[in-house]
Amino acid sequence: MNTEHAFLKLIPLMLDFELPKFQRIAKDFFKLDMERRKNFSVVEVEKAFSWPLSEKITIRAKCDRIEHLLDGSIAIIDYKTSSLPTQSDVEISPQLILQAITAMHSMNKEIKELMYWKFDGKQAEIFTIENHKETVQFLSTNIKDFLSNFLNENVPFTASYSLNLKRSSNYKHLERTEEWL
Repeated sequence: MNTEHAFLKLIPLMLDFELPKFQRIAKDFFKLDMERRKNFSVVEVEKAFSWPLSEKITIRAKCDRIEHLLDGSIAIIDYKTSSLPTQSDVEISPQLILQAITAMHSMNKEIKELMYWKFDGKQAEIFTIENHKETVQFLSTNIKDFLSNFLNENVPFTASYSLNLKRSSNYKHLERTEEWL
């Protein structure tokens, strides 16, 4: 028996195990989707954008879901299957903010909402980014200079950009950040 046949024999077992979870996720998703449908005219999924900052720098992003709201603005939603970020996580790792900036510049539309939707088969959760307009404006204004530093051969790369972050690192003992800051 080859590997493919062995795998196909497992599918009924996997369906018995995973199907209830999948059904709960689908139910939560469609309930949330139906609640929001009265507020938008079009929804796009896996929409890719690019925003050329300079001759050498282009930001590319792909949004899980973009809702074209009835007032002409858009909402951008990122799907999660594990933990949702916190507000401070968003400030440190601005993936959704960068998606919003790229979409905003590509579509020339106001971003009304930035959200994460979590579906894990237990209970759907929504996290809306607070003060996203200020964060989008700040990053949109400053990102070109920030990224240009990486192309400047006279600016060294740093091992860690902040001593205040409580993130673990397998290389912290090698970085010796405190010595040169």
